[in-house]
Amino acid sequence: MSALNVFVAPDVIHVFSDAVFLDDTQTIAGLGNKVFPIVGDNFYAIAGATGHHWVGKVIDNAITGKQFNTLSDLVKQFGGMVRDAQRSTESVQPNMQFGHFRVAVAGISTEGGTPVCVRMSSRAENGIEAYATVTTDEYRNPNIPGFVFDYANPERSGIELVSTQRARLWGDGAASPGARVGAYMVGGWVQHTTVTRDGIDTRVIHRWPEDRIGAKIRPLRAATRNEPRIGSLG
Repeated sequence: MSALNVFVAPDVIHVFSDAVFLDDTQTIAGLGNKVFPIVGDNFYAIAGATGHHWVGKVIDNAITGKQFNTLSDLVKQFGGMVRDAQRSTESVQPNMQFGHFRVAVAGISTEGGTPVCVRMSSRAENGIEAYATVTTDEYRNPNIPGFVFDYANPERSGIELVSTQRARLWGDGAASPGARVGAYMVGGWVQHTTVTRDGIDTRVIHRWPEDRIGAKIRPLRAATRNEPRIGSLG
């Protein structure tokens, strides 16, 4: 699991991601960037994935080896390109089974037009076929029902969203702090990436220093010590 959230405004795309890579025991095995740039002759775009840590790297390599004349070409080819990259990798490296993952790509043309974001899943979901791309103005993964993004205050709103994602249990159907199954799977830091017609910018806007390699994510630890809880929305 990872946090990947995309919000499309008329002249800018906001992307908020976390940083942890987890092993099979949900222990932090690494920290790093999960959003990678795609620069064409007349567009700027990004892509990101949730799932096993190697999914994003494989997709990044697949995109790097291709040329796209326009942003539209990238969007049209994206689902099939991701599917082919998965099948090719799994056929030569059987230990790198992708499992279920989701991917989003978002971009903007330097020559005008409306910014675009498409999402896809490696499994059929909600009546949508696997690897089929769906256009959306807002993408939240994992989803937080009822969350409303504040386009006037994007950084504050992005920190609130990823903090909420970090504080909830995920997996096995768990989606609330009171659930008895699942695990905490979002953490490390909040990275804010923006895509405009002038380029791509990314920076870290919030950190959880306690999320260290070799540790598990424990968002309730501060609350049990009667200290302010990092990422609290109250």
